[in-house]
Amino acid sequence: VNGSIFDWQVNGGTQVFGDSSNVIRIDWGVTGNGEVRLQERSYDFVNNKACLSDTVILPITINPRPTADEILGTMELCQYEDTFIYTVNGFANSTFEWAINGDTSNINGQGSNTISIFWDVAGSFSVSALETTEFNCPGSIIDTIVLVNPKPLTSSIIGPKVICPENSDNHVYSVSNNPTSTYEWFVFGENSFTGQGTNSITVNWETSLPSGRVEVLEISDKGCAGDTQVLNIEIDRLAIDMKVVSVGSPDDRMHVNWSLLEIADPALFTIEKKAGINPWQEIATISGTNLSYLEQPINTDIEPFTYRIKSTNKCGTDIFSEEHTNVNLQGFQNENFDINVSFTDYLGWDNGVEFYDLYERINNGAYIPHSLNLTPGAGTLITNNPDQFKKCYRVRAVELNGAGT
Repeated sequence: VNGSIFDWQVNGGTQVFGDSSNVIRIDWGVTGNGEVRLQERSYDFVNNKACLSDTVILPITINPRPTADEILGTMELCQYEDTFIYTVNGFANSTFEWAINGDTSNINGQGSNTISIFWDVAGSFSVSALETTEFNCPGSIIDTIVLVNPKPLTSSIIGPKVICPENSDNHVYSVSNNPTSTYEWFVFGENSFTGQGTNSITVNWETSLPSGRVEVLEISDKGCAGDTQVLNIEIDRLAIDMKVVSVGSPDDRMHVNWSLLEIADPALFTIEKKAGINPWQEIATISGTNLSYLEQPINTDIEPFTYRIKSTNKCGTDIFSEEHTNVNLQGFQNENFDINVSFTDYLGWDNGVEFYDLYERINNGAYIPHSLNLTPGAGTLITNNPDQFKKCYRVRAVELNGAGT
């Protein structure tokens, strides 16, 4: 009614606007129950009397407002380190709107009081949460700052990948230096190394092993670890063992056999030969997959020959086998047609020769032993037999403690 006055009574809150108008504003107090009472007053000027309405009562339920004011979780961490959990201890059945730098999208756990974040970008980030209770009562926005320290970007290890026994010490390995980082090195197959903690180390390698490995882990001043860098090391222990040098059958050829003392993959072998004090001559270069060579034609009757095998390791060093000299057998016939045969020593085996045997072939038969345990340089007389119109002789040398050579 125009001209009415509204008498308000508030229980559980404080009227802050409206006085005796038909609209008021109330700040509600503590959680619980409240009420608003209203009675309208007016004056009947026709009948000259006051008019009062019935009192109207509105019950009010005052629900609690969220009071959580802290986000729990790790606030400083390393990029790519792990997935981290962030929690608000709010009311049961509340919903939570989370945001990272104001963006609410793609957040694992959005809507609940706990989220998980995998921090793959370095920087400073604002993480906020707004709690709304099941009675649609919103709280204040809670926020915090998360500092994501960068993961070190370690460069590849620089240093020699192939080591050879003749130069195995004082090899330097390094990565690009970040002055605020420390570097943890792991070296496998070394005798020793120095420089731990810095971006550069010096290694003395153990050459009895076929390989080694260098690893480094960079750690920033914030404790953030980079990716472990790895460099595999090959130790080229190329070593050639001359096995035997032997005149073939027929005797216009020479068999040269050798082996590798260690696992290696040489590209080429060069066969070298000399006679007496003459200089070495390269007579052939063959694939590194071969371990034998047949030289022919060659006159093996005049004098013995010395052979060696050469190859080059991956460090550019020439590697030589031992020198081996074949047995040279010669015979001299006297006026009675008897033959005096003698032979030179076989040279090259580490333990020398265990024994020498002389073999004979009569006419076109097979070789059979003629004389055993002979001494080089000492002649052996073979008497003439007219029925034996063709005789051939060979000397068999057996290595002392050898493997069948």
